[in-house]
Amino acid sequence: MASLPSERLTATLRVGAYCGDCIPLFNERLFSALLLIIMLLVILVPPAIVALDGTLKDPVAALSRMDWSVSGAILLSVTGVLGALLARSVRLANPFFVGTLGGAACAAAFSLPITAYPYPLLVLAQIFLGVWLGAVFDRDLMRRARGFIPGAVLASLLLILLCVCMGVALTYITGETWQVMLLSTAPGSVTEMALTAKILEDGLAVVTAFHVVRIFIILPFAGSIIGLTVRVTDLWGWPTNQ
Repeated sequence: MASLPSERLTATLRVGAYCGDCIPLFNERLFSALLLIIMLLVILVPPAIVALDGTLKDPVAALSRMDWSVSGAILLSVTGVLGALLARSVRLANPFFVGTLGGAACAAAFSLPITAYPYPLLVLAQIFLGVWLGAVFDRDLMRRARGFIPGAVLASLLLILLCVCMGVALTYITGETWQVMLLSTAPGSVTEMALTAKILEDGLAVVTAFHVVRIFIILPFAGSIIGLTVRVTDLWGWPTNQ
């Protein structure tokens, strides 16, 4: 689960369905690995791309200049809620993220008169998400999983490096800029990657489309991937509950 290039919060919700008999430490290790990937992605990828781009002096100003209207923001909220309800009705994991993302994407695809939210609301949402993720870590978790943390960090960096290589290759194949392709192939954190594209004012639609496709390809097959992995480990006699 920690290695799937899917949204990490969605993966944590799926682990209970396939590892219900796992010891609690396994779930804690999984969650710590997922959060490490999120933090490394957010800390390393967007700032590095903005710094290497070298054309932007004030990232905050680029986001605060987004056009919005009350009616457009309300319509965006409505499409998100409808998407979430639909995702919940078909029992998708994490429907309030996946569903709202799909609903907003459909609204944009059909050119409905939606707009962004005002900048202060965007900042508040990012603050709440960061606080919630950071509050998950505690001393007991870090102490009991300390032998697992170095491996999780190394695996996370390797995953990011492989995605960077894929992004560079796609730059030559697609003709898009390297900034757009690196953001598009990042293994998660769609919100931060899309915001970075918005800051750079380059390829926002492409970056968002890549991540939406990634999410909706992996989510339906996550259960099959986990089930196949469990069968293979059982066949080879590898331990699964350590």
